[in-house]
Amino acid sequence: MSDLATMQAIAQLVPVGSRVLDLGCGDGALLAYLQENRKCMGYGIEIDDTNVHACVKRGVNVIQLNLDEDLVWWHSQTLPIGRIVSASCKAACQ
Repeated sequence: MSDLATMQAIAQLVPVGSRVLDLGCGDGALLAYLQENRKCMGYGIEIDDTNVHACVKRGVNVIQLNLDEDLVWWHSQTLPIGRIVSASCKAACQ
């Protein structure tokens, strides 16, 4: 399945207008796709500097965190997240 086909398949699972938290969002391509095609809002969580910069260039909200160490901080915040799209979901669609 191509990257575009994967994004389209995932997008069909996300209701229009949802709030999305993309864990391990990479370069933000999926979040950008969801923003444009499903009118979603959300954040990406990414550790890699290059990918964080790519997210910013795409206009994707991104927080740089190490999910193994910093997720405790994120858990203490109260954010209304409607859907969670994670790296494992992306892998499951392949």
